[in-house]
Amino acid sequence: MKPTRLALGVAAVAALFIAFGQPSDTITTPATAPNTVIVTLPPSTTSTTEPATTTTSSSSSTSTTTTWPALLPPDHVCYEWLPLLLETGWPTDPDILATALTIMWRESRCQPDADSGPDHGLFQINRYWCKPSKYSAAGWLQDRQLVVDCDSLFDPATNAASALAIWHYSEDKNGDGFLPWTTYSGRP
Repeated sequence: MKPTRLALGVAAVAALFIAFGQPSDTITTPATAPNTVIVTLPPSTTSTTEPATTTTSSSSSTSTTTTWPALLPPDHVCYEWLPLLLETGWPTDPDILATALTIMWRESRCQPDADSGPDHGLFQINRYWCKPSKYSAAGWLQDRQLVVDCDSLFDPATNAASALAIWHYSEDKNGDGFLPWTTYSGRP
């Protein structure tokens, strides 16, 4: 039997986190099983922001190991969402990522279905950003083609990408991307 080569991307790692919770260091299946996947998560000494992937094959199985750079300690709040932030383009600066994950914890306790009425999803993005206003006929996030409507913010990837757009807007306008979140401890 010819071994199957597996590719494990950022979305797959995030899906594993969501399905199984945060693993201690490694998700492993027996090496004797066909198409074995071994995922090793931080810490790592890799200096790149992309995961390092190694694939090994034998006549009975294929193993893929994905190692993430040591950007944050694995016990940081909402750490299971770090791959999603990286996938959606958040800066790889550890301080920015740590602040984003801390805000996520304070806003939603890392729950993508969190809903406080006007605020939705992981970053609890307010409906203000996706409703028509005097500044935007469709909505600020719709103008940037990030959401269809406010309910789109319950999708973790959409929420993270929308939060990033808001962060960039505030970074450009205010010099601090996190000011739109009232739970931000760096507020003046």
